Amino acid sequence: MTVPLQAARKARGARKSAPARRRPPAPLPPEGTEARRQRDAIDAIKADREPEPEPEQQLEQQPTSPPPASPRGGPSLPAVPAPVSTGSGFALGVVVWAFGLAYLNGGMDGVRKFARNKFFNKG
Repeated sequence: MTVPLQAARKARGARKSAPARRRPPAPLPPEGTEARRQRDAIDAIKADREPEPEPEQQLEQQPTSPPPASPRGGPSLPAVPAPVSTGSGFALGVVVWAFGLAYLNGGMDGVRKFARNKFFNKG
């Protein structure tokens, strides 16, 4: 049982360490076409760019210190969505509680009667 697991781990490790394969460049469009003009403009833009840093250099550029603490000193909490902070959840809870109470008192007929009386003003 452990032999296939070890083989799978080795295969997974081999996939991670294998160099990334790049697709061969697409053939150039014929000379004098709009596509060729656009391709030449793109190549000129790429030639003007600075080369991207190597992965080792990218690691060195990242900060190693943790992010600064919040001004209050405690852990920062995620932002609360607007519906939660406005109390709409409480209002929904009250409506569900009223329907639940009507169901417990009279079953589905009690819920129908409650809805007719509350929302359709029919008695």
